[in-house]
Amino acid sequence: MQTFITFWEKNPLLWIGLHIFFGTGAAAGWTMLLLPLACVLWIPLFTHWQKILMGILLFFSTWMAASPFFEKNEWPNNGVEGLLYFSISQVKASQTPFGPLLCYQGAAKGFVNRDSRKIAQIPCQILLKESKNRPLANCDYVIKGRMQKTRKGAFVFKPDRKFSWLPVENTHSFAEWRFNFKKAMSHFIHQHFGKTPCSALFTSLSTGDIEERNLAIEFSRLGLSHILAISGFHFSLLASFLLFSARLFLSFRKAQIVVLIFIGGYLFFLGPCCSAMRACCAISLALTGKICCLRSSGLNALGGGLMVILLVDPSFCQNLGFQLSFLCTGALLLLFEPCEKLLTCIFPQRSIATMKNMTLVDQHGVLLAGLIRKALALTLAVHVITLPVCLFYFSSFPLIGSMLYNLFFPFLISISLMLFLVGCIALTFAPPVGEFINSMNSSFTNFLLNSVSQAPLAIKGTLSCNHITPLLISIYLSAFLFFAIYWPNRQKGIC
Repeated sequence: MQTFITFWEKNPLLWIGLHIFFGTGAAAGWTMLLLPLACVLWIPLFTHWQKILMGILLFFSTWMAASPFFEKNEWPNNGVEGLLYFSISQVKASQTPFGPLLCYQGAAKGFVNRDSRKIAQIPCQILLKESKNRPLANCDYVIKGRMQKTRKGAFVFKPDRKFSWLPVENTHSFAEWRFNFKKAMSHFIHQHFGKTPCSALFTSLSTGDIEERNLAIEFSRLGLSHILAISGFHFSLLASFLLFSARLFLSFRKAQIVVLIFIGGYLFFLGPCCSAMRACCAISLALTGKICCLRSSGLNALGGGLMVILLVDPSFCQNLGFQLSFLCTGALLLLFEPCEKLLTCIFPQRSIATMKNMTLVDQHGVLLAGLIRKALALTLAVHVITLPVCLFYFSSFPLIGSMLYNLFFPFLISISLMLFLVGCIALTFAPPVGEFINSMNSSFTNFLLNSVSQAPLAIKGTLSCNHITPLLISIYLSAFLFFAIYWPNRQKGIC
């Protein structure tokens, strides 16, 4: 079909990225689940065997390269004792029902036990109680203990308390630096906003670590968890703020270079986070294209992010944050236009000539209806794609509350974040002005958080389903990808 050939020619990075994901998923054991995606990628191009052959070669080469990153052998329920070579990528502090804990996240570069069971390059984490004598996360370690595999397939290592962590010479990690920097930023926010839900929100949105368990629970009850995760929404706000600020002193080209450097530095500060890496890749490609006077598209940026993240660590494909981040972005890029077209049945579009003949009140009504239509289209596009995935992982989803709050809450939070950035900068040059802005923003943000915690019970109801299977999700998403590619060439409208 010429439609599909044209689509992939316009979005070559998306084509490559999907095949890398296809090969990585096969290495993770998802081969049968990805067959519907293969049908969408290859069957419409049956007359272009060169392109199909290139895709197949890319698929198999990625499969072989990614296979060492996945452990598919069965593990005993009580785990396996042995020696772990642990490389730390980041340390996170969190409040749990059992008290404050530190989560050391990284990779098991090697694990050997007395039965000669070996693994390598497997994502792993270690949970420890926070204390002054904790091991510093500034190098690799050899640790004795028990490796366990959870029901979700993640590996958790429990160190032997009688065995000290042995540092590996000539190794280094920035995880300790990140941890201390994030603690300093958290202290700065608490100092100016107090120990309030507002400061907990700003700490989460600044460092990417959700330390307040209650805040995460309240947001998840209304389908707003994506607000707390550092993603394209936050990176775009930060990039826009930095670009506007830099343009006051620099040319447009130099301002873009400065923003590119700051965005990369912020990602380094956050550490390995799937949604943040995807957002950074997308903005970096867009800025690089403008600096080099080259065209860039959202779909190519999405494919580029898919390539970069899976080449850095193929095991990220099993991360829920990775899956939801790419699904939400793909839904916005591919399904926003069809959803907006569908909603014109309820909120019809008006031409400029028609609006000129309306009264001032009617003109404002048309503009408001247009904003509502676009907000509904964004919300509908995302929910259509992510709903079955959320039902599969959580068995329930707050559909009404999520649809309602996502119409206005992200916009209001963006105002709060902009005031937060302005207030923090003002504290450096004019402390009284900064304190006034932060005080005003604190009242506004606490009002928003109260609207979440005190939401009516009627909209907190959940949609439940326990019959969603991975194969059903694969068929569902592949069908929507086919529809989204075919949509622009439809001759007839919905209404």
